[in-house]
Amino acid sequence: PSQNHQGHMLLVDLVKKCRIHIVQTSHYYPKAAMAASIEKVPHIWSVGSNIHTACSNIDPLQRQDFLDAMARLSVRIICKSKFISRQFLKNTPSKVKLIYPGIDLNQIDNVWEADKSRTKKIDEKGFRIGMIAHLSPQKRHLDFIHAAKKVLRQFPQTKFFIFGRSYPNKECKLYERFLHKTVKKIGVERAIVFTEA
Repeated sequence: PSQNHQGHMLLVDLVKKCRIHIVQTSHYYPKAAMAASIEKVPHIWSVGSNIHTACSNIDPLQRQDFLDAMARLSVRIICKSKFISRQFLKNTPSKVKLIYPGIDLNQIDNVWEADKSRTKKIDEKGFRIGMIAHLSPQKRHLDFIHAAKKVLRQFPQTKFFIFGRSYPNKECKLYERFLHKTVKKIGVERAIVFTEA
């Protein structure tokens, strides 16, 4: 048997041997979901990205076939954004659950309190604000850029950094060029820096 098949059967044996009651996976890897199905164990799929950007090298029809297969293998599909959930709503809306990533607001308050001593120094030199995300539309860099313009009205010395690369597909490359054009169009090119590292 092939190494791929052996890996799949190892997962089946593991689910059975350990008497697993529920299997949860993330990303676009079907082996664990298939193993759970063979052993009749519920599978929950936690999806953190859209298949059309994460698997752009795969034919669009194959992507849809994969989504349909994974939906059939899963009792619940958990998505962390509306953008991600839309790819399932056509065929399996009843299985989709939207759960946004959580933030402990108490931790934010504690950081802000601890950092108050630096506020005056930062204000004199200008704030530094960064966004870390792949250059793809679902990350909503345009919101960051338009927010930057508003911040600059009150704090003109602020610098904004966009960290990230685009996925190697046409849509994301066009999106990256559009972001650069938008920055120039709204007149904030001196305050916004694009960088990969």
